Amino acid sequence: MGARISSMLRKSEINENDMYLSADFSLLVTDPEWDLIKTLSAYHEAVNDAAAGFDPSVLTSYLYELSKAFSRFYHDCPVLNAKDRELSQARLTLSSCVLHVLKDAMELTCIPFLEVM
Repeated sequence: MGARISSMLRKSEINENDMYLSADFSLLVTDPEWDLIKTLSAYHEAVNDAAAGFDPSVLTSYLYELSKAFSRFYHDCPVLNAKDRELSQARLTLSSCVLHVLKDAMELTCIPFLEVM
């Protein structure tokens, strides 16, 4: 999943800082998009729960849920080939958010992150 998102970001040739500033998240209205956003929003709670219980399996379970949500999103919602540029940019920015959470959670659980396959 991380390698796929990294590849999309490279292909897009959009500056990541510009991407966050100009993305129109109001265009994200499908169920897979919202499910992914909700899953992302649960990250801090998962980190807190894992830390409070000294239980890294909370984070690995969260990573599994994030992976499922992203896979559904990626399958159902074209990112680079969306119907217009603005929607593509919003979906690409959402994917970038997933990448940041994925990298952080994998670092916390000592799982190596692969940028490319």
